[in-house]
Amino acid sequence: MRVEFSNGNGKRVFISEVNNVDDAISDMSDYMENHRFNAMHMKARQLDNEWKIDVGSWTEFFYVSDYKDKDVDELKSALEEFNKYLQF
Repeated sequence: MRVEFSNGNGKRVFISEVNNVDDAISDMSDYMENHRFNAMHMKARQLDNEWKIDVGSWTEFFYVSDYKDKDVDELKSALEEFNKYLQF
């Protein structure tokens, strides 16, 4: 799977190439931490050939592409689990 970040200007930055959903979520979390960004939530929307991951910003998103069919359910489950830890 390929993980990218799209900044407020729509420019995509390559984050990582990973083999599983857990590593993708971990790399997104690390990227946010390194850039002092706290996710309000993580929601996924499936586009044609990639997932758009909303982290609570109006203009910045993560994108996950080159995934396998089995990764879809794992991604949904991982995001649900991630969001449990964001509850106040």
